[in-house]
This record gives sequence, structure tokens and C-alpha cells, in this order.
Amino acid sequence: MLQVIDFYGTLFAHCLKTEGGGLNHTMGGATPTNAGLFKNNPAIKATEASNQWNYFQLKSTKQSFSELARDLAQEDKKASQSLIPASVG
Repeated sequence: MLQVIDFYGTLFAHCLKTEGGGLNHTMGGATPTNAGLFKNNPAIKATEASNQWNYFQLKSTKQSFSELARDLAQEDKKASQSLIPASVG
């Protein structure tokens, strides 16, 4: 228990001796950290916009492929029917 008290006493004394004002100086590191976090916001927004655009393009491409598959299936059906003799049907 005395070792723990001694540790915190040493830590407190060190904080008081730090250049720039003691305890407030140790807490001042939050500003650069917050600035670093806030500078990521534009990158996050750009990524979200890119993801939305990619989703839109995916849906559009998927729709185009569906329509192409439908049209090709109709052409295949017509081509197959033309190969079947009329007497068989």
C-alpha cells in the first residue's frame, strides 16, 4: 500500500515540475488529439459520398444486366422455336 502511495506522490510531484504549468500542461494534449480526430471528418464524409455513388452505380449496372439478360432470353427463345419444325408442336 505504501508503494502505491509513494508512486502517486512521485507522479504528482513530477506533474507539478513539468514545464508549462503542471497538471494543466498534461491535460493540454487533448487539443492536438481532437484536432487530429476532426481532420479525419472530411475524409470520412468523402468516403461516405463515394460509397453512396458506388452503390448507385451498382444498382444501375445490375438493372442494365437484368434487362440485357431478359432481352437475350427472349431472343434465345425465338431462335429455339424457329429450329423446332411446325409438325412437332
